[in-house]
Amino acid sequence: MTTNDHTPHQKSEAWYKGIIDHANGGIFVLSDGNIIEANQAGCQLFGEESEHIIGKAFYQYAPTHQANGSLSKNVFQTWLTQTTTSKPQQFDWILKNKKDEIVYVCVSLSKLEMADKNATVVLVRDISTRIQLEKDLIKERENAEISDKQKSTFLANMSHEIRTPLNSIIGFSDLLLDEDTTDTEKEMYSKLISTAGKSLLQLIEDIIDISKIEAGQVKIKKSKIELNALLDEVYHTFEQEKANRQKDNIELRLSKKMPDQEVTIFTDPFRVRQVFNNLLTNALKFIDEGFIEFGYTTLFGEFIQFYVKDTGIGISKDKKDSIFEQFGQDDSSYDRNEKGTGLGLAISKSFIELLGGRIWLDTEPERGSTFYFTLPVEEKLPEVAQKSNLASSKNWSEKIILIVDDVKDNFLFLKGVLLETKALILWAKNGMEAVTMCKNNRDIDMVLMDIRMPLLNGFEATKSIKSFRPDLPIIAQTAFSSPEDEELCYKAGCDDYIVKPIHNDRIITMIDQYLEA
Repeated sequence: MTTNDHTPHQKSEAWYKGIIDHANGGIFVLSDGNIIEANQAGCQLFGEESEHIIGKAFYQYAPTHQANGSLSKNVFQTWLTQTTTSKPQQFDWILKNKKDEIVYVCVSLSKLEMADKNATVVLVRDISTRIQLEKDLIKERENAEISDKQKSTFLANMSHEIRTPLNSIIGFSDLLLDEDTTDTEKEMYSKLISTAGKSLLQLIEDIIDISKIEAGQVKIKKSKIELNALLDEVYHTFEQEKANRQKDNIELRLSKKMPDQEVTIFTDPFRVRQVFNNLLTNALKFIDEGFIEFGYTTLFGEFIQFYVKDTGIGISKDKKDSIFEQFGQDDSSYDRNEKGTGLGLAISKSFIELLGGRIWLDTEPERGSTFYFTLPVEEKLPEVAQKSNLASSKNWSEKIILIVDDVKDNFLFLKGVLLETKALILWAKNGMEAVTMCKNNRDIDMVLMDIRMPLLNGFEATKSIKSFRPDLPIIAQTAFSSPEDEELCYKAGCDDYIVKPIHNDRIITMIDQYLEA
């Protein structure tokens, strides 16, 4: 009779243990905060077998700090104390499993009455999917708010952009009809009306272009063009535009890789002119002194690289990505010069991508900006590219070159320039990665170090690398040229210094000096 009394109890215990072990959520029993029991789901959450979990503190499977910055150990101890002294508790928690993966969970604590121990039962439910959905919703809301703000700014600017030339056209037209207006004044008013009319026409064309892009109706008409002749046309147009804007103190420079050769490429000349017009107009708006330089620098593989560089006010780093979006503008430039519509760069990006290229920029507030874009040549250039390409004459197949740059397109460009040298090319996205890679790979023969980077800039990265590899050649590459920058580069330990945009022959020659030394 006694045996029969115990049998149901033993079956019941095994039955409940089976249910607990097969539960979807983690179930733990703690004694003074340490794990004394864990089900299978709990072990899976921690990424460990039960024998490795037993005896450890629950908070050990968490990052040092929780989302609010508080120490995980202190936070969990507070919840545990409240559970044992008052009532059950429930809270969101961040776990860190054995693979260093972060898992968002909901934790429920309840006091467990046991004769010999001060125990707590812990229920853990994975809520990572819910947290990610919440983050996505918050991001979508933020993007919607930004979009609404940009559209509101766009509409305000559009009103300004339309009214300003219209006021000039109407106002000066009335003055032209005034009998007291002198011939000199009539000539001046006519020029002002012409300038205002061109501004209004450009605005209308931008709106039409954006509409066509969104509707997928932009037509690309490619033909053979002589590149140097096209750039000469752009140069003369903007020399006149510079005078019209009364910015004669600004120097306009044109740089051609092969000025004395005929460089024929196959592309849409109308769209290429539009891109240069947008970039150069943008540069003129935000520059008071210094220079604007444009042209092409490099032929590599099947692409040619163009650029527009200015010494203007630059663009804040947090706006670098959004500046190419429709209505995207840098707020810091909103009240400077003409208030643009925020369409020019978005249009340029769309045209470049339709032509098979990419566009990106290097910039720093108050230091200026350099916009780069590439276009496919699509036809093998006769002799010209080969004659000017030193890379094909080098064999660096046994060399390793580390390119350090936070802008992927800059890395891809340099990788393309070095492609024919057969060197092994590595990429570090910031100074910290560069230091680590140079420590771990003693076979690196050369470093091309960008200066302006997040986390650890090129100056500090160079100092660190030179402390343990003093003989490793490091060439600084920067978009900003000044005697102060050059001095800082050499002071940090750089062996040489090159200014972007980088000409392929020049960087090959410079690298060669150190690799062959």
